Amino acid sequence: MDNLYGNMHPFTCYFCNKLINNDTEYGHVSSCGSVLEPCINKCGLYVPRNMKSRHLKECKNRISKSMTKLSFDDSYDTKVLEQPLHNPGSTSSLGRFKNKPNYSQSSSLDFTQLSSKYQHLDHICKQLSQAVYALKNKHQEGLQAQQHHQMQTKMQLEKIHYQNQILAEWKRNIEMQTENLKLEMRAYQKFQNESEIRLASVKSTQSITEKMAVDLNLLKGQFHEEQLKNREGMNDLQEKLNEFKDYFAQENAVVGALWNDHKTNINKLLQEISTINKALDEHKAKQSSINFDVRTANQISAETSDKLEIQERTLGDVIKELAQFKIDLRSLEESSLNKSDQIAGHLLWKITDFALKMDMAKENDTVLKSPVFYTHDYGYKVRLQIYLNGIKKWKGRHMIACIHVLKGEYDLLLKWPCFIEGTMVLRDLYNYTNPTDFSKYISAKRHSGDEENEEPQESSAQYIFIPHTTLTKQNFIKEDTLFLDLRINSVNRLRDETEL
Repeated sequence: MDNLYGNMHPFTCYFCNKLINNDTEYGHVSSCGSVLEPCINKCGLYVPRNMKSRHLKECKNRISKSMTKLSFDDSYDTKVLEQPLHNPGSTSSLGRFKNKPNYSQSSSLDFTQLSSKYQHLDHICKQLSQAVYALKNKHQEGLQAQQHHQMQTKMQLEKIHYQNQILAEWKRNIEMQTENLKLEMRAYQKFQNESEIRLASVKSTQSITEKMAVDLNLLKGQFHEEQLKNREGMNDLQEKLNEFKDYFAQENAVVGALWNDHKTNINKLLQEISTINKALDEHKAKQSSINFDVRTANQISAETSDKLEIQERTLGDVIKELAQFKIDLRSLEESSLNKSDQIAGHLLWKITDFALKMDMAKENDTVLKSPVFYTHDYGYKVRLQIYLNGIKKWKGRHMIACIHVLKGEYDLLLKWPCFIEGTMVLRDLYNYTNPTDFSKYISAKRHSGDEENEEPQESSAQYIFIPHTTLTKQNFIKEDTLFLDLRINSVNRLRDETEL
């Protein structure tokens, strides 16, 4: 629609097949000399605009009027010449004188018959002319209707293109909002780390001297105030997250409605194209140019369906990323609530809603991430990653677990590459006196801390595999909850084996 009425973009004229750079499509079509227009004499032909004067000189309707008059004169002269001629030498002058009145009488009778025949032929010619004129009008109306239908098809395709642009703009807005939310979460993490540093300084001051008790009480009061502020910040963040969830649900409903409209329009287009193909098969000999236009329309519809398939795949990726974002957000909330219970070198991870998280892993390949902890005081920053439904050839059969080394605050003081060894235990939740825990050795070797996700390799020994049958058939899941106990056995120590 922009090319027809507004913005000027280069395009190729449908009628003259020229590339137009300095005009709109609507303005060029109104002045193009190659545009087809119906003959004003209603002969049934469509003539280019710049050839109209030449066609009027050679129009069939104009020639047929003169030919009708000439055919009438010729038939009359021929019939007059074909009247019987008398041989002057066959009878005597008396016989010719006696037969002269009879000749005059027969001539009047022939003229009467010729007149009646001419009137009959003239009536038949008028009927034939009317029939031919009616057939030409029907043919012209059919051509006009077909051109109108093609224009409607083109308008609908442009409407679909416009709606696809709206969908792409919506996707960009969602991505920008997601990036802003990530930046806010990073700022909150930075603030939380600063609070932990302040708490450590307060504890060290208390262990050095008891004379600073008054100052320590003041610092505790300040810490409690900051903790209240942190809780208020967490509440505000939770409200923002709830608003974002509501907004995303509304946008998801809008996308679903747009997608249904796309499907309805495509089905209508396919039905209309099939109808056009049937009509063109019946008039194939006379409408070769229209067949070319229909093939072009079929190609455009195929390209549109390919674009829609690409958008479906893109939408599926967005849904997977959103599911992973929900899992990470829930893990972040749990880790923020249990931050004070963490012990260096030891992680006791409570996984709630196990069935729901397993279903999400089967549908979207989500990854569970444990709260972040340190291997020892001022040690390596690590966390545990769980692929509940597995990946690659283990997908659907095993749960995969691995230790992920992150970038930490004390990496410059630590020895790299690092080698971390530990024991991961599935806690028995039914037998408290003689528990039958499931334990496995786990290790991790990294050259540096990495924030990016790492997928298991088929031949790597740093990942452990737990069959789904072991999880479900034994006593590890109770009230839809699973407990994982990870203890770090040995790690690389600080540079020169010093302690802070």
